[in-house]
Amino acid sequence: MAVIDDFEDGDITNDPTWTVGAGTVQIQSTNPHAGTYGMELVNVSVEPNCYTAITATRIRAWVKNTSIADAYMYLRETGDAYGAFMGFRLDTFKCTNGGIGAYTTFATTPVADTWYLFDIENISTTLTTFRLYNAALTLLETQANQTNWNAGTPDQLWFACANVTGNTFYIDDVSSYEAPAERTYKAMVAVEADGTLII
Repeated sequence: MAVIDDFEDGDITNDPTWTVGAGTVQIQSTNPHAGTYGMELVNVSVEPNCYTAITATRIRAWVKNTSIADAYMYLRETGDAYGAFMGFRLDTFKCTNGGIGAYTTFATTPVADTWYLFDIENISTTLTTFRLYNAALTLLETQANQTNWNAGTPDQLWFACANVTGNTFYIDDVSSYEAPAERTYKAMVAVEADGTLII
């Protein structure tokens, strides 16, 4: 995995830059997933959201929500009104590859104030896969090969927190997932004068 942001530099303004679209988005040190700092979106009077640029096709982030209602991570192409959403929605986990409304519901029931790992993989210009892990990194569910919202390639990672005043959405250890490289095995072989192999 390659770290996109673990927030340990104590800010959201560089390496990378998180652009705040609305509301309260800030660094916090009371509920990090690991280390000293994380990011939080606090729904006070304006629904908060923020985004950063990405180039990877599979993104992971640790998330925790205080009310298990309406908080999302999503991949979006610049200028697109839709995206690949995964999040807490009406006391369930849901994902969608279009506008808010046409959701697929996970069987797993979320628990408030509990860390989960969200994993969104843009398989191709037509498919996305969503994976949900618990705090022990056990894969709970996969919603595989969901039809994409368009034929574009996402270049932004967004987080948003909606609807419930006082709700706080915690984010930490955002990373891109890279499959392990294939291993190449080589053996040293010697041959005796009589043809016997020595390995």
